[in-house]
Amino acid sequence: MKKISFFILFLITAMMAILVLTSCVSQVYPNMLGRWEVFIYQENQVGVLIDFYITTQSGGSFNGEVVVPDGVLGTLSGIVQPDGNVLILGDVTVEHITDNSMSFYGAISSNNRMDGSFTFFEKGHAKFTASWTANR
Repeated sequence: MKKISFFILFLITAMMAILVLTSCVSQVYPNMLGRWEVFIYQENQVGVLIDFYITTQSGGSFNGEVVVPDGVLGTLSGIVQPDGNVLILGDVTVEHITDNSMSFYGAISSNNRMDGSFTFFEKGHAKFTASWTANR
């Protein structure tokens, strides 16, 4: 009886290990590389247009720059999940103040489109929130 119980326990453990390993290996992350035109909607559909230039991606994490027509606004880093949920954080300089950051949370709705909610932080405090959409 003990030999059968040990064998069954071993078999179940081996099957669980195979399931976990194959699910880890088979995850495919959406491609985030390239230029994304981002529009941040504020009140009355008036907004701000910026660009994300995502230059590196390793699995679900990526890095790049936040760019405005005047030049580079700051750096960005983010995480994308296999299901398309995305979180992007940017450290930016606005009006010569360097202690600003932006948070973009949303989802990829197609290969070339994502959207969600946006928060701008000034000196660690949320200054305003809005919606955003991005196209590649």
